[in-house]
Amino acid sequence: MRTIGRMHRLLLGVLLLAATSHSWWRRFLIDDAYIAFRYAANLVAGHGLVFNPGERVEGYSNFLWTLMMAAGMQAGLEPGTFSQAAGMAASVTLLIVLWRWGRDLGLSPLWSLAAPAMLAVNRSYAAWATGGLETRFFSLLVAAGAWRLHREMAAPDRRMAIPWSALLLGLACLTRPEGYIAAAVALGALAWRAGRDGEWRPVWAAALALGVVCGAHVAWRLAYYGDWVPNSFHAKVAGPRFVSGAVYLGVFARTHLLLPALVAAGALAAGRRLRARPGPFALPFVALFAAYTLAVGGDHFEFRFVDVLLSFLALGAAALGARATETAPRAIAAAAGALLVAAAAWPTVAGFDGVERHIAIGGRTHYISIVSVETEQRYLDYWTRIGVWLREHAGPGESIALTPAGVIPYLTGLRTLDMLGINDREIARGPALPGRNVGHEKRVEADVARARGITYLIADPVISIDSAPHPPRAVEVDFGDFRWYFLPLAEGARIPPGSTWKAGKAGA
Repeated sequence: MRTIGRMHRLLLGVLLLAATSHSWWRRFLIDDAYIAFRYAANLVAGHGLVFNPGERVEGYSNFLWTLMMAAGMQAGLEPGTFSQAAGMAASVTLLIVLWRWGRDLGLSPLWSLAAPAMLAVNRSYAAWATGGLETRFFSLLVAAGAWRLHREMAAPDRRMAIPWSALLLGLACLTRPEGYIAAAVALGALAWRAGRDGEWRPVWAAALALGVVCGAHVAWRLAYYGDWVPNSFHAKVAGPRFVSGAVYLGVFARTHLLLPALVAAGALAAGRRLRARPGPFALPFVALFAAYTLAVGGDHFEFRFVDVLLSFLALGAAALGARATETAPRAIAAAAGALLVAAAAWPTVAGFDGVERHIAIGGRTHYISIVSVETEQRYLDYWTRIGVWLREHAGPGESIALTPAGVIPYLTGLRTLDMLGINDREIARGPALPGRNVGHEKRVEADVARARGITYLIADPVISIDSAPHPPRAVEVDFGDFRWYFLPLAEGARIPPGSTWKAGKAGA
């Protein structure tokens, strides 16, 4: 028995090492991460939690993560590297949580490793361990809160239980607004149990813990920004987007071969033949979060939005596999587990090239774009070079207007007009434009930038080695393997209009 225990822990260690190596191999950074980095940098510099000094707009939707980045920057850490390290640490911790949860559910030593193994070889799980965003940290908080909820509800004396699940889910609410979905499901699960056994003290304790954590944050947000929700919510959520959401969820399910895992999640929630019931959280949360994703239209990035569901789907698949093979020979059970791991590894083998579709329904055209993580890294590489060049050539009092409001504003430090409205209160509350991708429907054009006194408009983020068509007054910059242009909007711009520049110096 002791040998089996050692072998079990050795296999877990191998899985954790494999997952870390996979994440390191797929590591990347995304432009949106630098929005939070800019807020963090301004906080460290004494300007407050703002995008532009003097303008209180909550353009981030990851409060706790932004504070973590600020703490790292205060300690002298480079935010890109620090965010990747923090994300990979969260990924490893989440795999350990799933392993422990599987053991609590009565899974055998080998079947308890199935869910961590599925995620260790999965493309999306590996990629979103990095990216610079709060994605995996949020998934960890939700999964850890759900696991703790299971243990608290299974405890013999629920009256004395400390509501650790509520505290973890409260931190999830501070990390992403979608944490409130998990918190609501948890309170509903506790109320359901209280209705059966008459013990309501855990419900009040959890509600109090959530109320203190979340209430303090909302009160601060109202006092500091004057709004109930982040400004990014106004900019990105322009009403129901069911067509985009259906395509997003469909592509996710097809890519990950996870449609059968939805059934597995149901088996996890029921838990009829497992030694311990997981409690009424997993299935309602997966269903509600999928419905929310359907309503808001999903996301522009490769399955980032539904990363929080992966751990529940993997654990559900492992529980169903264990249940289906509990009386089968070991060879059959091993083959079933291997099949699940192979299915989870399929996106890693097949890759993901992105999706771009125009769907006409009811006289309206829906534009859907889901961009791969590799493409996002290429965008960031180009924009980083543009940001470095602009930092060297623009004057300190000048300003820029652009749509990729991450690394370029972060590197230059210039006052920036975010033309998609994520960091601009007025644009975020403006009308949504038809035929644009989800989250990019509040865009304004050059006339607004000119009226705001912006010095330069930076071209649309289209990667091309050719010169983009541009107005005759534009400044074209040749970076060697690609060209970009800047349109001076204000009189007396330091970079003369009509010029062609080589990267790093003026050209003829």
